[in-house]
Amino acid sequence: MGKVDDQLRILIVDDDDLLMSEAEALGHPAIRFSSLSPGQVSASRGAFGDRDVVIVGVDTSGGLDLVADLCARSGMPPVIALAGRASHGKSLEHVLLLAELRGAALSLPKPIDGIELALAAIDLLRARTGSTQMAGVAKDLERRLEY
Repeated sequence: MGKVDDQLRILIVDDDDLLMSEAEALGHPAIRFSSLSPGQVSASRGAFGDRDVVIVGVDTSGGLDLVADLCARSGMPPVIALAGRASHGKSLEHVLLLAELRGAALSLPKPIDGIELALAAIDLLRARTGSTQMAGVAKDLERRLEY
């Protein structure tokens, strides 16, 4: 699994253009977002150990299965599931719970902005590792939320 050093590396696996726009608009030097399509990630067998957190949109066909697949891979960083809508008569809360049952370390509703997404990733890593390395970055992001 990737280790946070001077930059938090977050992979977004979602076809949601608005989500990627939010991430890119964050523009924080200590946070680097990258993206791959669900198909690219599904076809790969890698563990994405060069990333610190993987974010997966689960409100598309196969999204929950992708979360389960990624979480089962050895050496994977933590996975955060995002959903903006439910399908097949399920509530959004039910879909988010299913994502956690399939292995996601955290599940969050959309829409979500880049700051909230980065803070969730930092909090998740802090809870898992006990590291306060990104505390200054978190404080900076929290100040941005105040404005």
